[in-house]
Amino acid sequence: MMEYKDKVTNITIITSLICYGLLSISILSIDYGVTILQALVLAMPMYLSLFIMHEIYKLFVLSKNVEIRVNILVNSYQKELKERRRWRYLLKG
Repeated sequence: MMEYKDKVTNITIITSLICYGLLSISILSIDYGVTILQALVLAMPMYLSLFIMHEIYKLFVLSKNVEIRVNILVNSYQKELKERRRWRYLLKG
């Protein structure tokens, strides 16, 4: 399920990048007479900032998921150790 959400997020970001790029190119070329190449160069900081924000978001989401998974594993291991100790105590009894 997480992979599906991640793919949808990537598609949404790519679509928004394309739309913002086309919008900025059209605004710059209509208002200021800037060529498409100049508009693409001017739009690069926006693309980079959106890409960096997306990567930071992925990093935080993935690290949170990893932390949750590790906590689940540690808790299950601790329960197993308690169960083993209980059985040892009962068998030595």
